[in-house]
Amino acid sequence: MINPTQEQSLNRYYTLPQELRDAIFSTETADIINATAKDNHFSEEKTSKLADVVGLVLLGFIHKDDLAKNIREELSVPPQIAGEVAMEIEKKIFLKYYEILKNI
Repeated sequence: MINPTQEQSLNRYYTLPQELRDAIFSTETADIINATAKDNHFSEEKTSKLADVVGLVLLGFIHKDDLAKNIREELSVPPQIAGEVAMEIEKKIFLKYYEILKNI
């Protein structure tokens, strides 16, 4: 997984449309990530890694189509679990921002 520097992340953040900037720090996004992690019995560490991966997609460092692969690799979960989690995140978070995400 890509690990951008803080400076790279901030630069990217400030170039995003306001709607995506709001989504990155919204309680709704955090609640969805936490609920998905809880449903899959993820530890706090895995929940934090899941939030990182979702954030990297919202920032445009990872393509949303690579979400399952990055979840599998970063959280060390089976492909089936990674796919299910990715579908849940896609449905509950990324679908709202589809048009914006496809352009970044």
